[in-house]
Formats: sequence, C-alpha cells, structure tokens
Amino acid sequence: MRGGGVLVRDGTIAAVGRERSLPPCDDVPVVDMGDAILIPGLVDAHCHLEWGLMGGLVDDAPFGEWLGTFVRRTMGVTPLDRERAARWSAMTALRNGTTTVADSGPGGFGAAAAGEAGIRAIVHMEVFGRDIGAEAREKVMRHGEAVLAARDAAGPRVRVGVSPHSPYTVGPELWNEVLADPILGPGSVT
Repeated sequence: MRGGGVLVRDGTIAAVGRERSLPPCDDVPVVDMGDAILIPGLVDAHCHLEWGLMGGLVDDAPFGEWLGTFVRRTMGVTPLDRERAARWSAMTALRNGTTTVADSGPGGFGAAAAGEAGIRAIVHMEVFGRDIGAEAREKVMRHGEAVLAARDAAGPRVRVGVSPHSPYTVGPELWNEVLADPILGPGSVT
C-alpha cells in the first residue's frame, strides 16, 4: 500500500491504513521508513533454540543414523552451552524477522531466551525415557519443577508447557505419568 502507515501506541499496533486515514497521532512520533515494505513478523512453528549452535555438526543421513550421530556428538554439550545457544538463536531469529517461535528443548532455556529477546514463544520442554513405576513418577516430578522454573524465567510473551518427545523415545508409563501430572498434563501450558 503506497502512502501507508502504522500507528503504534504503547508498543501495540493501534491502526493500519493509508497515512491520511489514520487517527490523529500528535502525541506519537512519526518515523518515515522510506521506501520499505512492512510485514508481520515471521513464525517459526518448529525450532530448537537450545541446539541453535549445532548446525553443520552432523552430515545429512537417514533419520535414525543422523539422530544417533547427533546424540553422540552432543553428549559433551553442557546446560550452560545450551542456555547460551538459546539466547543466540532467539536473537538471530529476531534479527531475521521471526517474532514468534514454537521451541522444543530438554532444558527449557528457550523460555528465558525468548523473553529476553522480546519475541513470542511457546516453549515445549521435552521429556525422554522409558522409565517405569517410581522412576517415571520421580522423573515427572523433577520435570515439573523444571517447567515451573522455566515459567518463572519466561517473559510475558512466552508460554511454557511439556512435550513427551515421541513414541520411540518415551515409554507408555512415563507418557501416562506426564498426562496425569497437574503441572505437565493437558491444559497445563501457561
């Protein structure tokens, strides 16, 4: 739209249209963007902010082979490494026009990283394992504590929940414990 404008008040888009048709905005500074195209922020519907520095670590291969190589090569990656990677990845996403992500990671570091970057996010903290009985319940309790900590670290644009990784990495008893847990179960994303 030539001659278009976006009225922003208190960090929120209040109106969009031709500049001459926007409401009066004497109290808002006018910024001429020149010959530019304004579009909504991009959405990354599946990312792994914690693993953002691992690009190129594993060559292309069939999925099972690729995953096994990835797991072996990342065994020495520390939680601090993943936290730093999440911060770098969130800022990289924003610099490239992505303002909303659906992030999956075992540590939940994407929650604080997205909040600090000012982007919107749903962070799914992954659960892995074939634990049974008391071990499954204990894992779920520890994971629930980590989810609560991630929620505390998240900004107002970030929601945190849980994601049992997949049927081939999460056994049925652990899956059922996650579903039954009041912090991790259905409807618990906040």
